[in-house]
Parts: sequence; structure tokens; C-alpha cells
Amino acid sequence: HPVLPGAVQIRWWIAWLAELAGGAVTVSALAQLKFRAPIGPGAVVEATVDVDADVATCRFRSAQGPHSEVHLHFRRG
Repeated sequence: HPVLPGAVQIRWWIAWLAELAGGAVTVSALAQLKFRAPIGPGAVVEATVDVDADVATCRFRSAQGPHSEVHLHFRRG
């Protein structure tokens, strides 16, 4: 069964974080990384990136519940 790979989810979160930060970011750690449920073809999910100082909380959720979550520790530039 095809699923959205975790590595792709992390890349997307980092790209969105860079957009929110207004430029390049360097991620120093992935903390509390959880893949709870696979994201399959055609799934409708909501992605969120909440930034607080030097930590971004990133999530994928759907009507079925949480799919994945991570805390990205980063610095700008």
C-alpha cells in the first residue's frame, strides 16, 4: 500500500518553516517525532507549523485524527 514517506513529510515541514521564518533555516534536532497513522493516496490532511522562538511544532492531521508530529529545533540563516 502506498503511503507518504516520513522523510517527505519532514522535508515539507522544513520548507514551510523556512517560508514562515522568511529565509533559510538550519534544523539542529528533530524531537518527539511520531508517525501515528499512514497518509495514503487521496487522504485529505491538514498541515500545521507553529513557530515559537527556535522550536517549530509541525503536524499532519485529518478527520481520522493525528497522523504525524515533530518538534523542529532550528536557527535562522
